[in-house]
Amino acid sequence: MDKSEVIVLAGGTGDLGRYLHEELIKDGSYTVALLTRKTDYSPSLPRTTVHQTEYTESSVLSILDETSATALISLIRCDGNEYLPIHTALVKACLQSETCKRFIPSEWAGNIETFPHLLRSYAHTRAPLRDILKATAPSDLKWTLVNFGWFMEYFLPEEKSYMKRIPGEFPVDPMAWTYTVRGTGDEPQGWTYRPFKRSYRSLEDIAASMAEYDTNPGPQSDIAELEEWTVTGATACPKDTTLRQREKYFSGIRFLTIAEMLRKAEVDGHL
Repeated sequence: MDKSEVIVLAGGTGDLGRYLHEELIKDGSYTVALLTRKTDYSPSLPRTTVHQTEYTESSVLSILDETSATALISLIRCDGNEYLPIHTALVKACLQSETCKRFIPSEWAGNIETFPHLLRSYAHTRAPLRDILKATAPSDLKWTLVNFGWFMEYFLPEEKSYMKRIPGEFPVDPMAWTYTVRGTGDEPQGWTYRPFKRSYRSLEDIAASMAEYDTNPGPQSDIAELEEWTVTGATACPKDTTLRQREKYFSGIRFLTIAEMLRKAEVDGHL
């Protein structure tokens, strides 16, 4: 295997992980090591190794040592009771590794500075992990959180996307051209697209669902949690913060315009 930098993707065999895997391989500077619980996964891309693991600290550390990885990115999507133990093990493995000193956990959040405990389920998953990461400050581990916002996959038919459809989670139905608003319908939300037929709930209905959040868990309480997240304004990162971070971290990146993206998609045969 070549001497390219090794990036480890935890949960890199499905959903968002497949997209990131493809993009890393396009850059000849990287080799990818995939962590998975699957025992029969065969990668279709070059410069890729697959490592079966149950995400214990010792198992992950042995893989980091074996591959001489320099960065670990988690794309794991799991139940809330699994999130903190798994990610704590990932952090501890990085701390003990001789080479892997960069870490990005699996996150999906908005304005966590003002609303650190929204979504509510994050109060016992992501928020404690952030505290664990902050406590690593005396070490040489570098970490960051990535808020990637809305997926373009929301607008794609299921067969055109790597993202698995979870009933009720994706707000956009591109076949019926409907959009289920996560909120009351009054929150600012913009689409570069033709208008959708919208449906939404009242603030009173959302509050009633949230009153049963702890006592009657289920799909409806999960949706209500997203609605609460929206109506509080917690989904939106402050504009000044966003622009400051864009200049600091992404000043060297040129973002495609919508017109450029559509032309590229047409040339690549995706339209």
